[in-house]
Amino acid sequence: MAQFTPTLLLTRPQMQAERFASICQSEFGDTVKIIVSPVVQIKSETPDIQPERFEGFIFTSENAVLAAKNLWPHLQGPAFCVGDRTAKVAGDAGYESISANGTAEDLIRMIRELKPAGPLLHLRGRQTRGDIAQTLTKAGLQTTEAILYRQVPAELTDEANECLLGESLVILPLFSPQGAKLFFKQVKTVTAPLRIVALSEAVKAEISGSVQAKTVVSAHPGGLGMIDAIAGLIDA
Repeated sequence: MAQFTPTLLLTRPQMQAERFASICQSEFGDTVKIIVSPVVQIKSETPDIQPERFEGFIFTSENAVLAAKNLWPHLQGPAFCVGDRTAKVAGDAGYESISANGTAEDLIRMIRELKPAGPLLHLRGRQTRGDIAQTLTKAGLQTTEAILYRQVPAELTDEANECLLGESLVILPLFSPQGAKLFFKQVKTVTAPLRIVALSEAVKAEISGSVQAKTVVSAHPGGLGMIDAIAGLIDA
């Protein structure tokens, strides 16, 4: 029986996909073929808000940090971040960043435990989960939200479509419910053997019923957890 090299199909926004591709290349070498084909593009928005009047900021994506840096290059203060990567980007942007190293629920829990001085501002994309501002406000921590960007669909490349209709194993890491939704909105037929790595149970729930594929959930909600899960599928 012929042996085919597995394909790792990365569909995150271009910047994140290329960075993750570089990590995977270093980790897996020529044991996988990597295709970068974003299903989403980031478009900036400008909110009508004065961020300087807030005492702390909440970030649930690095895209929000970068958008905030572009709009308000001198903005500083405490930044409560959902994960380590977002916290690093926030730190590099001049914020005093703290990572919840987890999900939106972990972030809410961390902020409630820290009880920072308010008011707080959640800077986010148009699509989000967790009702963070509303939940924290109900808990007594005054929190406002502002939209800095939106995600718009992007078409898969011909190379990506061809691999999904091929014979080689395709490993598909999905990092967000929105990314999963946009992927399966345009992909209806997959004939290649498909294995999906979901960042969280929320991502897995968005996948459910879309295609016949084995889905594993990362043991840890971050890049390293996804790498470990991918490695497990390559070695299987």
